Amino acid sequence: MHMKTLRLIALAAALWLPSHLYADMRLPRRLEHNIDIGRDVRDQWRFSPHPAPENRKGDGGGWSTVATFPHNWKDPGQVPNSRCRIAWYRLRIRVPADFSYNGSLLVRIGPVNDADETFFNGKLIGKTGEITEGEIWDHGYDAIRLYYIPDAYIRRGAINTLSIRIQSFFPGEGGFVDPAGTVVIGPDTDVRNTYLSGELAKLLFAMIIFILALFFAYRSLAAREVKNLFLMLANLSASLYFFVQSQTKFLLGTDYHHFKRLEYGLVLYIGIFLMDYFALHYPDGGAVSSAGAGMRKAALYAVNALPLPFILFLCISSNIVMWDRCFNLLSIPLWFIPAAVSFVILVRELRRGSPGALAFLIAMSACTGAMINDILSDRGLLEWGQVSHLTLPLISGAAVHLQLISKRRLPLRAGKITDATAEKIEAVKAYLDENYCEDVSRENLAASLDISPDHLSRHFKGYTGIRMSEYINRLRIRKAAGLLADTDTKIIDIAHDCGFESLRSFNRVFRNIMKCPPLDYRKKGRGVSGLP
Repeated sequence: MHMKTLRLIALAAALWLPSHLYADMRLPRRLEHNIDIGRDVRDQWRFSPHPAPENRKGDGGGWSTVATFPHNWKDPGQVPNSRCRIAWYRLRIRVPADFSYNGSLLVRIGPVNDADETFFNGKLIGKTGEITEGEIWDHGYDAIRLYYIPDAYIRRGAINTLSIRIQSFFPGEGGFVDPAGTVVIGPDTDVRNTYLSGELAKLLFAMIIFILALFFAYRSLAAREVKNLFLMLANLSASLYFFVQSQTKFLLGTDYHHFKRLEYGLVLYIGIFLMDYFALHYPDGGAVSSAGAGMRKAALYAVNALPLPFILFLCISSNIVMWDRCFNLLSIPLWFIPAAVSFVILVRELRRGSPGALAFLIAMSACTGAMINDILSDRGLLEWGQVSHLTLPLISGAAVHLQLISKRRLPLRAGKITDATAEKIEAVKAYLDENYCEDVSRENLAASLDISPDHLSRHFKGYTGIRMSEYINRLRIRKAAGLLADTDTKIIDIAHDCGFESLRSFNRVFRNIMKCPPLDYRKKGRGVSGLP
């Protein structure tokens, strides 16, 4: 009973004692691996909104416990908070008398917002940018800092102080805002290896996406398919975007702010290029008439032009704070408008049973979820970090899978077709995909490719597995099915709009492909049945 009472008294005394008497972080006697002294000991960090330079030694009053890590000192929900432009962070570290480590001692900081001066026991060990009253320009404000701690600065057998002075230039954020932002201390080789492995992983994904861009560039040239050109542009933009977001850009010696212009501009066009790809991959897109198709094209052009004023502003302005403000206002609508258009196209094509629509819809949903995560992470609401680079290849993978499936469905004799002939057939397919509602002349097509009509027909069936007339009819019936499902247009008008000379021939072809008459299709589900 006596021992239990003493334990309770000791516990109460420990809770009553001032935090600075027992909350100092302690290093091991032998430091062999890096330690995350940000998140792991977040309750031992202190914060001061007073910009006084003497805080470099960690002295003075006004220090408060940091509520969370990462910490945005301008967020009222992360007490303590402050609206000042300069503030301090401090961590007291107890170093054993026989303390040792491998190689050199290195501390990794950040990224932080925005300029910093970092001190160890009151002595400057590094800084990124200048703490000034002017505008931010002459440094990379989202760089990860790697600062050496000279052995002479270390006080063994005593308490050491790591102090970080940070100036915020952007409204609404300051301090350790980035979910990846933290403080790591350890042997230089271990800290650098951890840092480099993370950057190499980012570059690996950027390289994978770049290879996909090269693949679709080849497909666009070989098959003469414009849709693959936009998929190439989407992957190329994404690979460059992930590269300029990595820390590698700081090793190139180029003006850092050129990369920021690229970053802001490229990220706005990734979703737009994907939207363009879907619009071209499913060319009718639910258009109900030539006027409807014209309105659809005009809407796509308008969405493509939306980011251009902002990109022009990036090119002529050097006000980085204004860049950030404009981007925060424009980014969400400029991401979600093309995403919404893409979903409309894919959902309609899924209802019609179009090949690949389900795979594209699943991939697009994953990308949109990742995009929402990245938006919340950028605003400090989530700590997962950016994940969109992990999901973007899903759309390209779905496109590659669809093309490989199409090839595997070809008859065996298609293997006898030469590459040159295959390119000609792909050109014919591309032409038919755009002009299937017109009066297509087999003779004119063959003459344009410098081959005989019979040669064209024979190789078209050998390459695609169906006759050219059947290929055209499938395209026409797919459009007709969409018009029957989505409009009240007369059936005879739909037949003429889709390229059929008579209602009788339209009814016959529709019944052969859809296994029911057009009127029954319209009555019993409007789009439930798909192409076989």
